[in-house]
Amino acid sequence: MIVTLYQLKTMEPVLSKILKSDALGVKTAYRFSKFLKRASKELQDLEEARQKLVIKYGATDADGSVQVVEAMMPSFMKDYEEVLKEETEISFQPVPVSSIDGVGLTPGDLILLENLIWDDEVPEMVEPAVE
Repeated sequence: MIVTLYQLKTMEPVLSKILKSDALGVKTAYRFSKFLKRASKELQDLEEARQKLVIKYGATDADGSVQVVEAMMPSFMKDYEEVLKEETEISFQPVPVSSIDGVGLTPGDLILLENLIWDDEVPEMVEPAVE
């Protein structure tokens, strides 16, 4: 499956919520934990790229921490958004939505997971025949 780094970043908290749940079957938990392990490497690389951008566009505070200078924020955001658009391929076999039914996900959570789940309870729509 091909996903952007932005998609991985936004789905990370939902994946953590899923993996903390006792409602998952073993097979589903295994699939999600393998996916999160693979995604974590990409997210670690993303954070390193963000840190480099902070240093590039930042200044050191009195306490020694580096913050992006307000005047440089548009340039920082432009560069960071370019990194977030990068695509990566992570192997994952989508799971039926019913397998995560008891986790307590919100509709917003499910939207973030749209590439990882499929609705096994709704039959596929069939296009009417055109005469």
